[in-house]
Amino acid sequence: MASLSDIVNVQIALQTAGVTRGEFGIPILVAPLFTFTERVRVYTSYAAASEDDLPPNVLTALSDAFSQTPRPRQIKVGRRSVLKGVIQPASLINNGTYSFKVGDETYSYTADGSATASEIVTGLAAAVTADTDEIITATVVGDTLEVAFTGSNLDSITLVTNLEWGTISPLSAGTAVADDLDDILDEDAAWYGLVMVERIKQTQLDAAEWTEANEKLFITATNEADVLNQALDTDLISVLGDTRYFRTAVMYHTDPDAAWAARVFTIQPGGETWALKGLSSITPSRLTATQKQTIVNKGGNTFEFYQENIALTNPGKTAAGEWIDVIRFRDWLKDTIQVNMTQMLINRDKVPYTNAGIQLCVSNLRKSLQEGQNVGGIAPEELDSNGVSVPGFVITYPNSIDLAPSIKASRVLDLGFTARLAGAIHVAEISGALAYEL
Repeated sequence: MASLSDIVNVQIALQTAGVTRGEFGIPILVAPLFTFTERVRVYTSYAAASEDDLPPNVLTALSDAFSQTPRPRQIKVGRRSVLKGVIQPASLINNGTYSFKVGDETYSYTADGSATASEIVTGLAAAVTADTDEIITATVVGDTLEVAFTGSNLDSITLVTNLEWGTISPLSAGTAVADDLDDILDEDAAWYGLVMVERIKQTQLDAAEWTEANEKLFITATNEADVLNQALDTDLISVLGDTRYFRTAVMYHTDPDAAWAARVFTIQPGGETWALKGLSSITPSRLTATQKQTIVNKGGNTFEFYQENIALTNPGKTAAGEWIDVIRFRDWLKDTIQVNMTQMLINRDKVPYTNAGIQLCVSNLRKSLQEGQNVGGIAPEELDSNGVSVPGFVITYPNSIDLAPSIKASRVLDLGFTARLAGAIHVAEISGALAYEL
């Protein structure tokens, strides 16, 4: 049978390949935990997170993050490898049942009429030992039960009734933090802000080192007393500042990092500043002027009262002294340029190495830089004091005819640009006078 293709043969190629943009609005909270076996779990609300058997410090960080207004559409929790964990009775209940699950296996103990913590954890340890297929060890330590997986076995541990988590310890090898973060990144790279829930100085330093090499942003905190001593330089803020970490921001406080990241990540990169932000659920510090200046001089940030009902973050810098928003916008702009240019190149059969082809690339780069202007990271075109127009960015590119044959043969096009940062105003200094005549 004849067909219309015998008359008009139509072939339509799909030039719609998409390149995924990076994610710059999702924080991840990382901690050692037994709750799940995957490396990353996504939460869209605190209610959903509270249904999981997460350790108290992780739940607190999630509560702080989800308490912000506005707040991120989702927050991720990353699992560090665990060495051991401590289980303890949440309360003493005569004749009460205490139980936990390892995978699908439940271990339980029913207390007698005069329940004690020692009795309960001893009974739970006996229940684990009686299981010939056990994949954990359960050791009584005082009034607590210390659990650990045997060999390379790994499953979730869920506290079912009347138990709570105590300390959960990560692996202590020198590369443990980097290895855990590498594994988390391999499983899910769609996050940008890193918060380490543990308040262990070496863990924070290791995370800062890892972040510097992986184009993420590490938000952390410390309340070391030595931070407030101008003469000391071994506290966390001083060490991070001396190491010149551009991707780590540290605040002098106990626990503001999850809240701070969650609050600012709701804003488009380029449209934010990390200073002058109020944080819900976080108690502000009360610092003297000298203490604040010491913190800032060392490379730290603060969250403190400016009036009794106004508490704000300041100054919004990384440990190396760069504005946090500049680092985040730079990463966003790099990703935007890469994605836009790649998408154009792969969705065309060919971009010729001619002036017309060069202009296609220039136009694509211009589009990306204009996106940077639209979000507020790059300054718009403005007039100087002489009325001369100053562009927000300038692109440099070659003329095809002027290029050496060897350059064309390489099929590599070199483009360049310079852009003016829009910056932000944090302080207004106003001077004036009152008179009877102007």
